[in-house]
Amino acid sequence: MNFSHYKTTLQKTLSQKDLALWACVGLAISNLGLCLKLFNSEEHWVLIPQNNIEYRIPITSSTYSDEYFIE
Repeated sequence: MNFSHYKTTLQKTLSQKDLALWACVGLAISNLGLCLKLFNSEEHWVLIPQNNIEYRIPITSSTYSDEYFIE
């Protein structure tokens, strides 16, 4: 039997397994980072009145006001 061939194949497979493991860990960390950014980001809307499309009112969740309803 050719044990040297089996040994090199096993070493190559183990190194590929380690590479796949690190790639999955990297993807999981980047996924977590993107989830944190999504949950901590602030939404931003631009309201455009129907009768005057040139006038735009930017609204965020922290700067919400009744300005749009008053006008």
